Order: sequence, then structure tokens, then C-alpha cells
Amino acid sequence: MMADHKIDKRFHTALLSAVPAAGGNGHFVAATADVCGIPLVSLQIRQLQALGFDHFLIETEQLSGAFLAAIDRLKEQGAAIDVIRSPQELPEAIDVAENLLVIAPGLHVEHALLESIIAESDPLIATVDGRVENSEFELLDLNTRWAGIAIVGQSALKDVASLPEGWSLTSAILRSALQSQTKQIKVQQKELENKNIQVILDDKSIDSLTRKMLVKAGEVQSGLIESALYAPLANWAMMKLPFDLSWINIAAIIFSALALFTGFFGLLWIAAGSGILAVLLLVAAGNLLAFTNDRGDKLLSGISWSLLFSALLLACFEYDGTNAAFSALIVGLLLFYSGKLGSVPDRMRTLSSPALLTWALLIGAIFVQFNTVLQIFAILQLADLLYAQSGMLRKEQS
Repeated sequence: MMADHKIDKRFHTALLSAVPAAGGNGHFVAATADVCGIPLVSLQIRQLQALGFDHFLIETEQLSGAFLAAIDRLKEQGAAIDVIRSPQELPEAIDVAENLLVIAPGLHVEHALLESIIAESDPLIATVDGRVENSEFELLDLNTRWAGIAIVGQSALKDVASLPEGWSLTSAILRSALQSQTKQIKVQQKELENKNIQVILDDKSIDSLTRKMLVKAGEVQSGLIESALYAPLANWAMMKLPFDLSWINIAAIIFSALALFTGFFGLLWIAAGSGILAVLLLVAAGNLLAFTNDRGDKLLSGISWSLLFSALLLACFEYDGTNAAFSALIVGLLLFYSGKLGSVPDRMRTLSSPALLTWALLIGAIFVQFNTVLQIFAILQLADLLYAQSGMLRKEQS
């Protein structure tokens, strides 16, 4: 998950790479490998867009169909992208009067660490210790390796285009920056140990990164059941089976429509059970949607939530007329409002849990206390809202 904080800097262009990493087997291209439903290069671009970058250069040796499709999707989402095959193409793609952020092939950097490095704005080369356990990073000298991140100034960029054919663009820029005496900053070893910065070299490391990203996405799910139960369950399933986000959303729509249909006929047990499955699928979709940001899938998720809300109102009206429907409306509006509040660390998180509501409705259907359950849930929501709001007020005052 990435913050939307934009750094005040004097550059806005980043160079990424879709070539094999230096420490890899020469065939595995991490940039095109799937992470949370999108290629790694898409994840990198989304991360940099959140930090204010709006122009991306991608070094590549060949253009596969899957790579072109990923680039086209990014362009549809508003990213300005130029593909570069050699150092000679660099002057045409960038204003060499500005700095350039360079990221090594297959590198993944945690958002907070990347943000702290590029906040420097001035040209720099991030390095790590030259110890053996850091061998996946490119060696600069006997004691130092390149951490895979550099901010390169115009003095280092102007000579790159004169290099002969066959040079890697990323390596060429790095060597030029070293010759220009660009300052070096060291990344602490603990950042590597915590995998806040890592080189993706194979399918195993892609799986590890995917699992890590999905866990982080699940942790920020607003509801208690969503984050503690549904997200881990969904992530486990997605790591075992090749799920597609669109199919997850379509399945959610089917169960949401079933909840609406059965609620209309007063089959409250089936309606609540369908709602439980629909919310579980929507949590899984939400974990992936946090990374893909696909407009089509956002629309599908929105349809599912609308169907579930309609099912709630209709089932309550069919069960107990306007009283239950009014209670359901209050609960639904509070759920919607709480979703707009964002994450509050010290809140109880009963307020923003559609999953908890579906289970509560199932219990209400079993004990024939549908409206009572809704009223209790609404009271809990209001109490939780006041608790969350007072916590935010205390933080503002402190």
C-alpha cells in the first residue's frame, strides 16, 4: 500500500529496467513477472506516481506481447512512458538538464525507504556493504555494492549517448555517475535483512514478494474480520491458485445477486450466507485492486457492493417492513461513511466491517431477531464512530 505523499524535488523522470538483473540467470526478467496481479514494472510505476513522478523510461532488450500489453494498460491509466533500447536513445526521451532517478533491473524497494532516498533531490548513488550476503547487488569496488538506486545529474547524463552499441543503459549511467564523483549514501544492512530493498532474481523471490505485498494489503483492511480472518484466508488461496482479479469480481457479483434474489423471497439464511461469501471475495479483490488500480475491476467491485446494499434493504423490508429497512439504511450508510475515514490505529474496527454485519445477520436469521441485530449493530457502529473520532481529535491536539 502506498501513500499519496509527493516529494518536493527538481526532477520527475525515472528510468526503470526490463532486462535481466546482473545477479540472475540471464533469462528471468523480473519487470514482467506477475506481482499481485500486475507486472513488477507496473508496481514500480504506481509507487513512483504516488511520489510525484510522471514520466517513465523503460530499458528493454525485446518487446514481448505481455510486456506491450502492460505498457498499454499503464498508458491508459495516465502514465507517460518511453521504451529505450540503447544509450543513444536517451537524449530524445529526456531533458538532460534535469536529474534522473535510476532504478536497477528487478529491484523492489519499500515505499518509505525509497521516499527517504529520493527526498535528497541532489545527485547520489545508494550503496550497500560489499559483504558476501549482498552478492545479488552489483559490485562497485571491493567494499561497496550498488543498492540499485541512483539520482543522476546532467553532468553524468550528457556523455551516456556517446557510448558504443551493446552497453546496458542502466550500467552506462551508473558508470558515468561514478566518474562524475557523484556522492554516495549507504543503505543500512538492516534494510536488506528486513527485505525493504531486494533484487528479484527468480520465481521464488517473486512469490515471496507477492506474499509480502498481499499481507500488507490485508492488514489495512478496515474491518476486524476482514483484516484478521478474510484477508489471510483469501491471500492463502491466491498464493495456491492462479486467480484472476476480474473473475474474483464476477464471482462476487454472482453471490451478491444471489443475496438480493433470496432476500426478496425472504430466504434470509441463504441471503446472509451469500453475503458472507460475496464479502470474502470482495476482500480478496480489494487486496489485489490496491495494486492493479484497474478501473474496470473497480466498477465490478462497486456493482457488488451496490447489490449487497440493495439485498440488505430488500431483505429487511420483506422481513419486517419499514422499521427493519430503516435500521438497515442507517447501518449501510455508517458502513459507507466509515470506509471514507481511512485507518485509525486505536479504533475497535467494528464500525467498518461488512463481514461482521453479514455474520450478525446470519445469527439474526437463525434466532428470528433480524431487526434487533441491526439495531444493536447500529448502536455499536455509533459508539465505535465516536471512539474513533475522539482518537483522531486527541492526535490533532497532541
